[in-house]
Amino acid sequence: MPGDPDKQEPRDGEFKPVKTLWTHVRNANRRISEFRPTSFYLLIAIIVVLLLGLQIAEYRVNPARSTFVLGLLFLFFFAVMVFAVLEAGQIVRRSLREKRELWQSTLGEEAFLTELSKRVREHRDS
Repeated sequence: MPGDPDKQEPRDGEFKPVKTLWTHVRNANRRISEFRPTSFYLLIAIIVVLLLGLQIAEYRVNPARSTFVLGLLFLFFFAVMVFAVLEAGQIVRRSLREKRELWQSTLGEEAFLTELSKRVREHRDS
């Protein structure tokens, strides 16, 4: 990044900023987070919600509160399913785009198709 102060060279008479452990951890987390899909965070959220949902056993005496908590759990898991379907669609679109790019870079080239058809005709005629 051009504006990142950690990567800028110090000018004459200036000292380079000292990197602390927290700075290294924050930069590493930023780099790693770029590659994490949404489903990673949803899986962590599922575990947390299930642990919080264990409290529903304590609401046996109050059916209204138990129903409310159960409704919130169903709402959360419905949202998780929606995000999962959206991410599956992104994966399918990315896969189809990569297949199309691969086709264009190999078999889709005009010179390759011309040479291939010429060799097929030669092989068929011989």
